[in-house]
Amino acid sequence: MGQILILFLLVIHPSVLFAGNTLSLNSSQFSSGSHLNTGVASSSLSLLKGWNFAGQAPVSARYHTGFAFDEIRKQAVLFGGHDDAGNVLGDTWVWDAVTGWTQKTPIGPPAPRYGHGLVWMGDKFLLFGGSSGNDTWTYDIVSNTWTFVGASPSPASRNFFSMAYDSDQNKVVVFGGVSDNATWIYNVAASSWSLYSLSPAPSARWGTSMAYDPIQRKMILFGGMDWNASIPLQDTWSFDVANKVWSQKNPPSKPEARSQSAMVYDARNGRLFLYGGLLNSGLAGDSWFYDVSGDKWAQYFEFDSGAPAGHFGHGMIYDMNNDQAMVFGGKQDVAVQSVWRYHFRSSGTWISDSIDAWSGFSTTAPITWDTLSTFFSSQPVATDVLLQLSCSDDGTAYDAFRGPDGSPNTFYLSSSTPQAIWSGCRSHRYLKLRAQLLSNDPPGRPRVSEFRFGYDRAPYAPSLSSPGNQSRINDSTPLFRWNLTSDQDGIFTDSPLLYQIQVDSYSLFSAPIISEENIPAGSSDVSFSTGTILPEGVWYWRVRAKDPAGLYGFWSSTYSLTLDTHTPPSAVTQLSASIGSGNGSISLSWTFPGDDKGRVDNGMYRIRFSSVAALLTETDWSQAQEQSGLFSADPGEALQTLVTSLKDNSTYYFAVKTEDELGNLSPLSTVSPFALTNASPTVALVFPDGGEVIQRIISINWNDSDPNPGDTQLKALNLSTDGGTSFSVLIASDLPTGTTFYAWDSRMIPNGSNYRIRIDVVDQRGLSASDTSNGNFSVDNINEAPIVQFSTAPSTGENISGLFNVSWGVSDPNTLDTHTYDLLLSSDSGSTFSHLVSGITQTSYALNTRNYPNLSTYRLKVVAFDSGTPVLTGTAFSPVFSIVNSSAPLSFRLLKPLQEDFPTIFDLKFVWEAAVDPEGDPVTYTLEYSTRSDLNGATGVSGISQPQYTPPLNSLEMDKNYFWQVTAQDPFVKKTSSTQESFRLSKTKAKSSDGSLQVEVLSALPSQSFLKFENANVSDQDLMNQAELDSKAQRLFKPLSYPVWRLKLQDLMGSVLPSDTLEARLTYTLPDQKSLSVTVSDKSLLKVAVLNEVRGRW
Repeated sequence: MGQILILFLLVIHPSVLFAGNTLSLNSSQFSSGSHLNTGVASSSLSLLKGWNFAGQAPVSARYHTGFAFDEIRKQAVLFGGHDDAGNVLGDTWVWDAVTGWTQKTPIGPPAPRYGHGLVWMGDKFLLFGGSSGNDTWTYDIVSNTWTFVGASPSPASRNFFSMAYDSDQNKVVVFGGVSDNATWIYNVAASSWSLYSLSPAPSARWGTSMAYDPIQRKMILFGGMDWNASIPLQDTWSFDVANKVWSQKNPPSKPEARSQSAMVYDARNGRLFLYGGLLNSGLAGDSWFYDVSGDKWAQYFEFDSGAPAGHFGHGMIYDMNNDQAMVFGGKQDVAVQSVWRYHFRSSGTWISDSIDAWSGFSTTAPITWDTLSTFFSSQPVATDVLLQLSCSDDGTAYDAFRGPDGSPNTFYLSSSTPQAIWSGCRSHRYLKLRAQLLSNDPPGRPRVSEFRFGYDRAPYAPSLSSPGNQSRINDSTPLFRWNLTSDQDGIFTDSPLLYQIQVDSYSLFSAPIISEENIPAGSSDVSFSTGTILPEGVWYWRVRAKDPAGLYGFWSSTYSLTLDTHTPPSAVTQLSASIGSGNGSISLSWTFPGDDKGRVDNGMYRIRFSSVAALLTETDWSQAQEQSGLFSADPGEALQTLVTSLKDNSTYYFAVKTEDELGNLSPLSTVSPFALTNASPTVALVFPDGGEVIQRIISINWNDSDPNPGDTQLKALNLSTDGGTSFSVLIASDLPTGTTFYAWDSRMIPNGSNYRIRIDVVDQRGLSASDTSNGNFSVDNINEAPIVQFSTAPSTGENISGLFNVSWGVSDPNTLDTHTYDLLLSSDSGSTFSHLVSGITQTSYALNTRNYPNLSTYRLKVVAFDSGTPVLTGTAFSPVFSIVNSSAPLSFRLLKPLQEDFPTIFDLKFVWEAAVDPEGDPVTYTLEYSTRSDLNGATGVSGISQPQYTPPLNSLEMDKNYFWQVTAQDPFVKKTSSTQESFRLSKTKAKSSDGSLQVEVLSALPSQSFLKFENANVSDQDLMNQAELDSKAQRLFKPLSYPVWRLKLQDLMGSVLPSDTLEARLTYTLPDQKSLSVTVSDKSLLKVAVLNEVRGRW
């Protein structure tokens, strides 16, 4: 393949400068867009290059292995090597890009070895030499077969030599690994080896690297360890296989001297790729490319955080599936089994996302794209970036990518000097950039830090001011005004702005009557006055702005105006007047007759009025007062206008004229109506008028009227207590129209003789009148008893407890009376009462029921005392109620059966502690038991008076776990529940009631039989007495005073069943040894005794 050559035409335009702004594409944009063999490296756009860790292979860690790639089947074969433990390996593995690693088990493979050579030779793989000798083998990857090749002669035994395949000559070359510098060539077709002693030739060496360049048809050898001097070498040799000629190369720079590196041919880039090896100073982790035709080693070092550490003795292939080198194993500080991949792309393309200088703006304007500049963070020789642009109006549909002359075959120069953008793309809003990155000297690559676009955005469209849209004017040389607009590129790059105006009688402006450019801006807006006289009619106008570069923005919206210089509206013929809604106002109703154009918007009405006579002539009009305002109306539209600031109780005459928007004034209205403004109402107080003595409820009477028919009034009554000096007491307010009396309860005030009444009347517009009593009247009321009622009290039969809030309310005909209260409590349903509290003024009391015993015969009484003379009282009683203060019973424990009790069916009894009630009330119990721990569906027994319960015999199932709980309840339904306990009712396992003896039956029980314990001290008293007498004669043992139990089998009817064949384990449990005497506290001295009933002896 050789050098990468691309034929293209580079059109260079002179550099240019434009006004406006710049937009940059950098690392933020490089990460998006479309990448083909390109990416972002250290914030720069560049070709893909670098190492990738591909994980740990399932192949064991090793080095000095054989590793080669089948270019037809795109698979690799690995054989042998050795590990850190000194184990020499002979396994065969096949690697596939899709399926990964697969270990093969061919029949009769070569002996285990390391330091051997393995190459692909067109159809099969060739293996030679290594640590096991000088044998030659072939491997068929299809049949998974190793085949020994008995070629003679063959090279001598050797390790760490180099071997490569010349696909053009179909031969394999072996060099090094022994003390001579002979060259061996294997003829693939003939399966034979040939020796060549050539001169010149590389010196004797081992650990060298060699690979074949099929484009240049040369075998390249590099470095190794000198056989005699044992120093690493860094010479480069080329071998022409066809002519059997070695040639030493003299590149200007070269890798550091090394041995045991690896080299492959990179078919994509047409270069040999070298990696790793062993240096004098340690391990090499660098990588190099060799150009055979140019005799040049190239590295172009860039820090790669993902690169592997140094290796030597590794295997390396060129993976043609993915166009990358692949490294397996080798040795670092230890042998490894890692897989690494290296790739370099000598050409690639990046296409940007849409480039939009208006991105993020809701309002836009025209744009021109002016220049394109390119900035590099680095640009090695023989690298370049070719640029083309595509443009779009909608950001979706783009045309072809083109160069600076509009041709798809030309490219922009990638230079920091701005390059002019092709005119065909300049005015489109959206661009896309295509950058083709090239390298003719791998691994050197261009690194672009920024693409910079110069552009100019036009000013925004101005907003028009006056004349307003659809306005009417009567000036035939109007002054046009519009607001200043702005340029998004800023005042420093695009200032000052100039404006263009167009005025025409057609909205398309195809041939505008007025078209004026380069209008400068004023300090706050822009204006233009035409010297052209415009005829009457409809006119359209619009404006746009341009920046200093001459780029115009969009036109403003189009405004229309109507020019009308003489026609006024018609005279008003329908006009009426009526009293207004407020004092000093008249409401006029009139109909607008219309203008010559019909509707008027923001016209003016002129209303004139007089209190002397009708306004029927221009003379009358000129002498009258005026009120004017704006109006908008269609012809025949009815209007309402309120005339204000008139005198009350006066008659006024009215006339009206109208003006259209242009100031054309109509003739005088043909009618002049009149109306009366608002007048005050009148009122006269009838009773009480003075001298009366008033008691209880009386009727206050008055008469009133209003000169304005239909007016409404509100009325208020006020009382004077000081003979009319002030009226500070409000009796009533907001009394409606037509009200002429009010029923007043005189008991609301104290008795006295200096009282007067005032009546106030206010009409709907705020005019008022009032009248008062002509003399004082007296109030003389007797005292009346108050009425008291409970607001909050116990209801009939209600149970109350704790603090209970009692409240009451009082009403008194003598509303100025104050009250005190006594609250009393009865415990005998009201026969007798005792005071809880006396003489209080508040109307509530917190009754603490805990101070009183629980009874159901309580009753409350409240007595209210007024402040009148004489003092009168009112009394109220509550229903009979109960006081119940009860706490739940105290907690208690379940005693038996518990978890380890195992009662017999005859001994089963539920026993618990007695629950204590804090008030000493009796307690009853409810027992629940079930085979479910949640007691769901439990058997319940309630009303138990004693802390124990014996269930009916055989009412519980045998061999079941039971859960049980007890709830204690006092007479007031206060409850306390115990914790839950469990036990097992077993047919084969039981404990005595005191828990001392446990029996576990080991043999089968007879049918219908159950274990039963009897206290032998009761059932066999005579026998026990005899045994006790006998034991007293025994000096070696002493019976302890514990219950003696007889164990027997019994059916549910009480019949004793035979137990002679019964086998059981008996366990006797003594109390805690603290309760035993010191003498017998050693459990090794304790024995369990069985009674010999015949002899009465233990």
